[in-house]
Amino acid sequence: MKSKLLYLSLIGILSSCYLKQNSKKVFYSYNPKANETTLTISPIGNIHIPGKWKRTGYDEKMKSYLFIDDEYNRIAIAKNRQADFIFVRPAMTEEMFVLEYFAWETRRSASPTFQMKKLPHFEGDNYLFWTAKGKNLEAIYLFGAKNKIAYSLAIYSENWDFQENLAFLKKLFDDN
Repeated sequence: MKSKLLYLSLIGILSSCYLKQNSKKVFYSYNPKANETTLTISPIGNIHIPGKWKRTGYDEKMKSYLFIDDEYNRIAIAKNRQADFIFVRPAMTEEMFVLEYFAWETRRSASPTFQMKKLPHFEGDNYLFWTAKGKNLEAIYLFGAKNKIAYSLAIYSENWDFQENLAFLKKLFDDN
C-alpha cells in the first residue's frame, strides 16, 4: 500500500512541481449527515468528496492532497489557479488548457517504465481522462478546468472497476 501511495505522490509531484509558489491554508473535515468529506484549500476553494475519506499525506512540492477511504481506495487531489501554470497563454479556453496540461505532463513524465495514455476526449470538453501505468500500479486521472481553476484528480482502486473509477472522478469534478 505504501508503494501505491508513493506512486500517486510521484505522479502528483510530476504534474504539479511547475506551479508558482502560493501560500494556502488547508484543512479537511467529514460531515456524517451528508456522508461527505470536505477539503478546504484557502483561498482557492473547497473540494467536496462523496463518502468518508482520511487525509494520508501532502507534499509541498506537488500541491496534491492524498486520501484513503475505509475500503483502501486512494485518491489524490490538486486544485490550483490556472494562471499559476507556466504554460498558460492569454485567451486559452478551458479545453485548450486541459489538452496543454496533458501534453505538458506527457513531455515531462513519460519514460520506458512509466506510460501515460489519454482516453478519448470529445471536442469542447473542459476535462480529460488519462491513465498512468508503472511497474506496480495503474492510476486513472482527470485533468479539468473551470472558472479559472485547474483540477488534477487521481484514483487508484482495486475495489472498483474502471467505469466506476471514471464515474467517481467525473462526479468529483462536476460537483466542485
